[in-house]
Formats: sequence, structure tokens, C-alpha cells
Amino acid sequence: VGYSKDNLASYGLENGGNASVTLTYSNDKGETESKTVYFGNPTVSGTGYYVMAEGRDALYILQDTYITRCIFTDIKSYLLPQVAPNVSSTEYVDVKELTIKKKGETFASIRDLTDEEYKEAGELFTHVFSSPSGYYPSMDNLQKLLEHFISFSGESVIEYDITRRLQDPVQREEVQKLFRLYSLMDSENRWHYELFYRYASFDITLYISEKLEVTSNENAEEPAYIYYVYSPDFDLIAEFDAADLEWVEWDLLKLLDNHSFSVAIDQVSTIELSYEDTNAKFTLQDAGDNLKVTSSNGIKVDTDNFRQLYKAILFTTMEGYADKPADADSILKLRIVLRDGKEYNYEFFGMTARKAYYTLNDSGEFYINRDYVKQIISASDGILKGETVTVDRKK
Repeated sequence: VGYSKDNLASYGLENGGNASVTLTYSNDKGETESKTVYFGNPTVSGTGYYVMAEGRDALYILQDTYITRCIFTDIKSYLLPQVAPNVSSTEYVDVKELTIKKKGETFASIRDLTDEEYKEAGELFTHVFSSPSGYYPSMDNLQKLLEHFISFSGESVIEYDITRRLQDPVQREEVQKLFRLYSLMDSENRWHYELFYRYASFDITLYISEKLEVTSNENAEEPAYIYYVYSPDFDLIAEFDAADLEWVEWDLLKLLDNHSFSVAIDQVSTIELSYEDTNAKFTLQDAGDNLKVTSSNGIKVDTDNFRQLYKAILFTTMEGYADKPADADSILKLRIVLRDGKEYNYEFFGMTARKAYYTLNDSGEFYINRDYVKQIISASDGILKGETVTVDRKK
């Protein structure tokens, strides 16, 4: 393109142009060289840009195939919206520890089982809750959650270079305003959600915003929702489609295995029951087909009959949240001691004709169907009377 050095400004190329790209390379002699290309204004048609190259007295027009998208763009578009290290698709289930906090309070904390604990759990569970303690997770839903850790990446980078700004006393308050702007923090500077997880090779903490509705096409049938995730390790805030972080708002019951007790019978040493005017204790010895059960009065109990009682205990499942009713009557106390000395102390309280609130080791927040309690008591009574016991899960 013909031009005059006096009118470079009209092409946007005065004083180095609107943008420049410098390429540094090694020539065939192994020497380092560099070349700079200067980008000016777009052409009148908008299909290209005026360009000059270092060392050449010429003005060019380059087609806008990638220039706008790659040169005249926000640097954030170059950044990968990844917030955590990738995890192998064969190892993502091997998380050592996982904790979710809401407004600074621990919502759920899970850890992996030792080999002995794995056997104790009948090889049905690989992890256990440390908070609330005494529960196993739903393995299906835990796996669904952990699948997101294989490649933990969002849609786009919203902010970056956060760590440096946080270390600057002048800019720290501005960054905290950003956290509040993106609903990562509330007005009291508490993180809405905090996620910590640890694998054998790394651990990471992420901060997640509350679920936000985004402005979309008014003709859209359903609103769109997003989350923002701040990763201190990757020094950025990324935007995520809400569907990719659906587990953030899961109810605790969704994470829990809903069975109140899940331990293999061979791991049990004694079971004690107290209800109405009855106090019963059963002692278990040996295992498998050689399992022997005796009652507190020394009478040998039919093992198959006792397994029915144990099934009644295993069938007991949580149905929902509840607060302990005021002046509630205790309808059953159940103490299970494992062969390694670990204890499970349950107490069940009548709520309504259908519901029973229960505690595990003096802590409780769930209720079960009261029929489960009735079935345990009925099975215990049958064993003590020498009757044949049959337990039906449907009942």
C-alpha cells in the first residue's frame, strides 16, 4: 500500500502502532534474533488491518483472520480457566481427603479408609465421613462429585494476578471488593463455599461463589446460572456453568449413604438392645459359616435367626432432617461394639406415629421411618422367645 511517513497516524502506525508482536528466534547460525510486527487501524472495509514490519519500508494490509481475536483482545482470553491440577481418570476416586465449608462452617468432611476400616465396612465403602462422624458416603454420588476433579476447568477467566494484589496493602481492599462483587465473599468477608481436597501428589483449596443467575436472552425458556471459582494456586477467578458444579448445592443426605449402619457382621463383637422392659445382649464369635451367637443368659442363638435381626438393623435408612422433639420418649437404645473396640451407640426417639428421630454417639440430625425400629424390636423379641424370625425390607 502506498503511504507517506508523514501520515502514518492515519493508519494507526505512528509511534509503534496500536499493537505490536515481537518474535524472538535462533537463526541457522544459532544466533538469537528478533523481529517486530506493528499493527495499526482496521481498514475502512473492516476486513483487515494496516501492518508494518521492522526493517521494511512498506505498509501492508493483512486479512483479519486472527488479528482481532488474537492481537486486539483481552489477555484473559489467552489464559486457561483451569483452577486445579488434572487428575487421572483412573485415580480420581483415590482422593485422600475432601472438605466442603459453607460460610466458614464445615458442611461435610470425608477421608479415605485404612485397609482395616475397609474390611470393617464389608469392602463396600472406600471412604468415611469425619464430619458428621460415623457415616459412610453414597459411593455413587461421591464418584459423581470426584469426576469433576479430572479436569477442573471453567468457561473463561474473569480475573487474574490476584495474589500480587492481595500482598499489596493498597490493593488488598480492592481485591476483597472483587470477591464480594463476584459473590465469593459475603458482606462479613466470609467465603460462601470453600472446597479443600487432597490426593497423594497434591492438595488444593478453592473458593466458590453462591449460585448466580446471569442475564440472558429474554426469549430463553429457562434462566442461565453460573458460579465463580477463585483458585489461589492458579491465581485466577474463573466462571463455571452451574451444571458443572451441581454438587455445590447438594443436600447432605445426597452425599451420605442413607443406611444408618453399614458394617459387615463378621466385624461385630456385641450387640445390646434396650427397649420397654427388655435388655438384651448378644455376643458374636468366629465368622462366616462358623459364626456363633450367644445371648446374655448364655443360651446359644440360632445364627440364621440372628442374621435376620442384623438385617433389620442394616435396613434402617435415613429419610430426612429433624430436630430432636421436646420431651421425646426413648423407644430403643442400640449399642454395637466392633471387634476392634469401636462403638456405635444409637438411641431412637418417637416423633410421630411414622417418624423416629435418632442419635449416633449422642449426635443427631436425621429421622427414620418408625417401622424400622418396630422391626428391630420385633426381631429381638422373636430371638429371645426362640421363635423363627423373618425380616422383610419392604415392610
